[in-house]
Amino acid sequence: MSAGAAWIVRDILAQIPTRNRLSNLLQRSGKQQLIAWKTGTSYGFRDAWAIGMTTDYTIGIWTGRPDGTPVPGHYGSQNAVPLLKSVSRNLPDTHSPSIDLQKKPDSVTQALICWPSGTLFSDTQHFSDTQHCPKIQLSWLLDKTVPPVLAMSPDLGTSLDELKITSISQGQRIKKPAGSVSDLSINLKAQGGTGALYWFVNGKPVNSSATRAVLTYTLEKTGNYEIYTIDQSGQSHKVSLFVQI
Repeated sequence: MSAGAAWIVRDILAQIPTRNRLSNLLQRSGKQQLIAWKTGTSYGFRDAWAIGMTTDYTIGIWTGRPDGTPVPGHYGSQNAVPLLKSVSRNLPDTHSPSIDLQKKPDSVTQALICWPSGTLFSDTQHFSDTQHCPKIQLSWLLDKTVPPVLAMSPDLGTSLDELKITSISQGQRIKKPAGSVSDLSINLKAQGGTGALYWFVNGKPVNSSATRAVLTYTLEKTGNYEIYTIDQSGQSHKVSLFVQI
């Protein structure tokens, strides 16, 4: 990885907001440091982790159970990031020479680009309408190259639409018909989002590989159910329902 690419990635990771609104600007040893971080949550909620870096340290935090038992609802951003920032604040100063991480390499510049086409805004200014540039974004350029943008292709199943479960309504109540001997099942279907989907019911995975196909899930007992899906970009949606068998 080039110095310019590394700088851009670090800058992006230092701008990530947190659910609990913890600032990425840390106060330690009388000076402020910006922490860049990335999280991860493994399949089935077995691991929640966060890796972060400042000018002095690289820190790794893992949370989970030693036997690999799933912990539904635990995410890296929710469980590991607060620990990461707490550890970073309390580590001693290394007294190492200061590194200016805000200084950009010469290969990194900024420019306005059009979304979602990925063309330079300056290349579309001779058009009188907004068809060629519906949205303007400020982007980092590496070696004066515009970064690739999201492909808007139905064949790839990609979209800028919000991911939403469509086969089940929030708060829906489902009752097995009296005298029925058939299994009570629901379809798992969603619209929008990016790429294929993973599905979870009450924190347990339904499919072992991501898919856009409509799945069928059998409801085996009376009670509350939480249906959750996540796409390839990390966008998610969930609904709750009550089932009476």
